[in-house]
Amino acid sequence: MFRRGRKIYEPPRFMTVNQALEQLLEVEEEKKLEVLNRDTQVVGLARVGQSGQRIVAGPVGKLLEIDFGPPLHSLVIPGETHFLEQDMLKFYSLEALAERGVEIEYIANSSDSVEESNDSVEESKDST
Repeated sequence: MFRRGRKIYEPPRFMTVNQALEQLLEVEEEKKLEVLNRDTQVVGLARVGQSGQRIVAGPVGKLLEIDFGPPLHSLVIPGETHFLEQDMLKFYSLEALAERGVEIEYIANSSDSVEESNDSVEESKDST
């Protein structure tokens, strides 16, 4: 963004899985390429390798409702999969996680998730 000839940059922020999915759905709605919809199977990952990591596989519509917690997040959109990859997707599916007793936190209102996550990042920067 420019203001009086000076470049003004917004503070850097990490994109969440939810933000990425919302933006992809917006682009799909605008371009109508039929590449992605709310039933497309995706994998959301957060803090991989850490003790609090979260890996969830499922349709876009369901993952939009999940709170993946603090960054760093990754999003995988699988194409054609090998049967071993399909087994791993099933292992991390919402149903399988529920069967194993893995607690999943949901966002109260998924449309507010982007604004809330950006606000919390800005508040944490202001407090430093």
